[in-house]
Amino acid sequence: MAMLRKSTSLVSTYYSWVGQQNPQFSVEALQNLTLLETFNASSFALPGPIPQWFGFKLASTLQIFDLRFCSITGHIPSNFGYLSNLTIIYLSNNNLITGIVPSGLGQLSSAVLDISRNSLVGSIP
Repeated sequence: MAMLRKSTSLVSTYYSWVGQQNPQFSVEALQNLTLLETFNASSFALPGPIPQWFGFKLASTLQIFDLRFCSITGHIPSNFGYLSNLTIIYLSNNNLITGIVPSGLGQLSSAVLDISRNSLVGSIP
């Protein structure tokens, strides 16, 4: 995990690699990855909420964000709209994501937004 905390040049990460290296993976290390374009942790157990800092501190280069089947709880952070290059968002099959769909998601030019199989309410912006 120390490698991710110190790295700023990782462009892509996938759960299979991260899971094999350190099953105690913490998303806090993502704040340092300033060139990150793809984050795929699908099917990797990341129980708990999506941190509120995601929209502010994730790399502005992030294009693909995949947290399908991750046991996520809580709300989708309203500041996801600040990730202007984000084109693919997969948050499906977490069942415990609750609340409304943040209006900030409507600011993105996402080609793919999959938030199915959660407990969300309201309209999609």
